Amino acid sequence: MDRFGALMDFCEALIPAPPARRAYLEPDAGQSEVLLASIDAGIRGLPGTLYRLRYQTARETPWVQHIGDAEFLAAWLEHPRFRMIK
Repeated sequence: MDRFGALMDFCEALIPAPPARRAYLEPDAGQSEVLLASIDAGIRGLPGTLYRLRYQTARETPWVQHIGDAEFLAAWLEHPRFRMIK
């Protein structure tokens, strides 16, 4: 990945802190923006480059998908919130 300058598509938002639970159909009332700000703050200090692709969900709330370089991926793999599905 590093050799070719490739990027890693994480296919979702990387969440460095557990989000508050709420019902899916509950009105958003700006909570997505609060969560996105906490996500940005939680991963801001990691080395490398992380791109955020912002979009609107079917509920018309904002969300992001993350894409990072090799340096960021190496740092994320060492992050305490990193989880791998087995």
